Amino acid sequence: PAFRNTLSAGDRSTLALALFFASLNKNPYLASTVVVMDDPMSSLDDHRSFATIREIRNLLGQAKQVIILSHNKRFLCDVWKGISQKNDCVTVEIAKAGTESYLKHWNIHQDSVTEHDRRHVMLQEYIVDGVGNKEDVAQAIRLHLESYLRVASPIFYQPGDPLGRFLNICRKRVGTADEILTKAAVNELSEIIDYANQFHHATASPHLNETELRKFVRRTLNFVAPPKLQ
Repeated sequence: PAFRNTLSAGDRSTLALALFFASLNKNPYLASTVVVMDDPMSSLDDHRSFATIREIRNLLGQAKQVIILSHNKRFLCDVWKGISQKNDCVTVEIAKAGTESYLKHWNIHQDSVTEHDRRHVMLQEYIVDGVGNKEDVAQAIRLHLESYLRVASPIFYQPGDPLGRFLNICRKRVGTADEILTKAAVNELSEIIDYANQFHHATASPHLNETELRKFVRRTLNFVAPPKLQ
């Protein structure tokens, strides 16, 4: 038995990375060292990924410079979010120009924004400034609710589950010790979904009523906001 034939690929990567970090911690010249990491997230599970991100952040204030190369944008965005001195950092990406490749500025802020955040901004801007395509806004209502409810109730509403099934579970539990949503919240969610379902699988009707749309967008934003923010 040896590391090369006993450990899984993920375990070998983790061990190698752990030894690498340990060697850096013992390096008396770390303050003048440039550290280059090439795709450190390869074969790592979520827990190990989080631990790796934490170790990389710790390095930023100790090494002279830290360069991280990766194909995983989510990982790089997660590292970026935890950096306090962002003005000391530069984000670049490799771009193609015909058969040539070159480095250009990478807008990491844009890639750090989730689809849920983008939909929220779209709905908010439609209410506040009246901007945005009405059909896109109407179709975003149900998607926004689904995204919110999966985070708010992950046990009862898992990826792939129909929204109607989750709503039925909520109805059955109203008034019980295992209540998920209050009766008022269930009724409100049901009415918003009934409206949003008109635009879920097809292009919105050309007779889309703007006044009604604004009303349901506002109700959607109120539903997903914590009580203290409503």
